[in-house]
Amino acid sequence: MAERDVPLPEVREWRIHIGAHKTASTHIQHVLGDLRPQLLAGGLDVLVPHQGLREVKLTSLASHRRRNRFPILARASEFTERVAPLRQGGDRVLVSEEGLLGWTQDAVGGRFYTGLDYMLTVLGRLSKGARVSIFLAIRGQDAFLPSLYAENLRHGPPPPGGFEAVRRWMRQSPPRWSRLVEDIRRRAPQAELVVWRQEDFREHEPEILARLVGAPVPVPETAPDTGYTRSGSARAIALAEGLDPALRGPARLEAVSALYADPAHDGPAFRPFDAEETAHLKRLYAADLEAIDRLAPGALMRFGAPDPQARSTMRSLA
Repeated sequence: MAERDVPLPEVREWRIHIGAHKTASTHIQHVLGDLRPQLLAGGLDVLVPHQGLREVKLTSLASHRRRNRFPILARASEFTERVAPLRQGGDRVLVSEEGLLGWTQDAVGGRFYTGLDYMLTVLGRLSKGARVSIFLAIRGQDAFLPSLYAENLRHGPPPPGGFEAVRRWMRQSPPRWSRLVEDIRRRAPQAELVVWRQEDFREHEPEILARLVGAPVPVPETAPDTGYTRSGSARAIALAEGLDPALRGPARLEAVSALYADPAHDGPAFRPFDAEETAHLKRLYAADLEAIDRLAPGALMRFGAPDPQARSTMRSLA
């Protein structure tokens, strides 16, 4: 990126979208990337992975605490320094990166986004010098865990025992979104928290994007092509589970993505939970929503009937 004669303004507002995985994050990032020039003209710079965010290893901040025995060293300045080369202007910055929340292999290995202490400390300290809003999408555990498991197969072999391992730890200690929200509120108490359900996204994308950006935005009538993040059928996932465990990195990503996209492997969706487990997880999700309302009143977005004209209406960014 070319050097500037005039230094960029100090950030006065951070809008941090931390995911979660498999909640339309990639779709959102592509839409925001396409809108970046318009949003920048309105004073909001947008930084998303396919615009080079990973090149400065911003996501390594999320795991830094595991290597650092002294959490007091969590520095908001490090976050700012890593973002600085990507900025193009504006004193309001939106970062969308689900890697800040954690890793898929942790979430399917029984550690459901439990390594956030360092990252949340950074965000909490950012909020002492600027306004900070944290955005989190959640999804019913009965659909979220299978989708996350399928995604993780792109990056590494299944855990010993396959999905049965996920089922076992789910029964012992089911993942709770409310605990994650509680961690966010405790470690970044000054930050605004906004939460929406992935199940609401399709019908209420304009409202969600407007809340994320802080102003109404045009939503494309044609969705960006994010098919490379699509989960495969039950058959495709079984084939991905059987790949050589030594296959790693880009080669594994390419192989699994090809299996998921191959129409020869189309078939029933991957639905590994039985009826009793599914019902239990749906009750758990409902309880989480109630708990989030208590922990962070007003944080969970609620919607009325969708506006059929909102998706195609171009609105001012002012």
